[in-house]
Amino acid sequence: MPLPGPAAATIENPVESFVYDELIFNEPTEAFFEVLTSRPGALLPAKNTEGRKYTQQTENEELDRLSAALDNVYQQVQKTKEQIKALEAEKNGLQALPAPS
Repeated sequence: MPLPGPAAATIENPVESFVYDELIFNEPTEAFFEVLTSRPGALLPAKNTEGRKYTQQTENEELDRLSAALDNVYQQVQKTKEQIKALEAEKNGLQALPAPS
C-alpha cells in the first residue's frame, strides 16, 4: 500500500484535526464526581451518531483494539521466546559435539 502523498489531503479527503482539553483526576470523591457530571452532556453519549465522534461505543471499540493488540504482542513475545530456547538448545547440542580432527 503506497503512503499518501501531498495529494491525499484534497476536498474528497479532508484532513480533520481535533483539539480538546482533558482533565484527569485520580479517583475523585463522590461529591466532586457529582459536580463534574451534574451538567448535561458531561458524560459521553452511549452510541455513535452522525455528529458525534466521541462516544462510549467508540471508546469501547478502541479498548477492544488495544486489547487485541496487546494479545498479539504477548503471542509474538511467547513465540520469540520459544524460538530463542530452540536456538539455544541447538547451539548447546552443537557445542557438545566433538571437534573435527
